[in-house]
Amino acid sequence: MIVMLLDEVDQLETTNNSVLYTLFEWPALHNSRLILIGIANALDLTDRQLPRLKAQVTCQPKLVHFAPYNKEQIVSIIQHRLKQVPGIEGVMDPGAVQFCARKISVITGDIRKALDICRRAIELVEMRGQQGGKVTIPFISRVVQEVYGGQIQNQLTGKTSESTLPSNNSYCSALLP
Repeated sequence: MIVMLLDEVDQLETTNNSVLYTLFEWPALHNSRLILIGIANALDLTDRQLPRLKAQVTCQPKLVHFAPYNKEQIVSIIQHRLKQVPGIEGVMDPGAVQFCARKISVITGDIRKALDICRRAIELVEMRGQQGGKVTIPFISRVVQEVYGGQIQNQLTGKTSESTLPSNNSYCSALLP
């Protein structure tokens, strides 16, 4: 048995998606011992880009949806990560952590984005050379605005596009032999 795990499988999209079709069809081949697990941010990847798979009973992927993180989960993860880094106890104001978690849970629910915003805010405090500086809500707000300025404005005005919708991670698993 061979397990192939492909992260960011949506990056393999091409005009005719021959690479994706080949990958998803391999497990269905006679005597195949391949299990394919593809990870993509687009929940509708196989429906939108690989409709031919639905026509083949042996090639229909099983989809598992992983919902975006909520505010409480993001706060918990950030706090846990901060405790793991020696020498930065108290560098982030608890209100700033809450603010970051609230913003990210509304925009994307993506923990990677939340951690990136915290990292950038800490770097911003360090660049300003503030002795014993602390990341506060204004630092988080500034970084969120730099990273998501257009998305926040679109959400406030009710405009959405594919790039401003929350990114939900989903696992697409093709056939198990």
